[in-house]
Amino acid sequence: MKAVAEDGYALRYERDSIKADKEVVMVAVAQNEYALRYASASLRADPEVVLKAVAQKGDTVQFACDTFRADKEVLMALTHAILNM
Repeated sequence: MKAVAEDGYALRYERDSIKADKEVVMVAVAQNEYALRYASASLRADPEVVLKAVAQKGDTVQFACDTFRADKEVLMALTHAILNM
């Protein structure tokens, strides 16, 4: 977890089991919202993980599960992120 805490993008080099660990992915996304891209499919479908990334940088919604692109809460976070750029 230390590697992703220092550089969230390091998640891309981790084993699949690490990419599926919500605690690790949340740390990675907190450090670099684009780490969402390397999270497991199940975590890219997890509302908490997706909202954390989207609230920081709206364009990370592209890495989320397709259902989130029409989710009201995600769209509100996306709008807020864009307005605060």
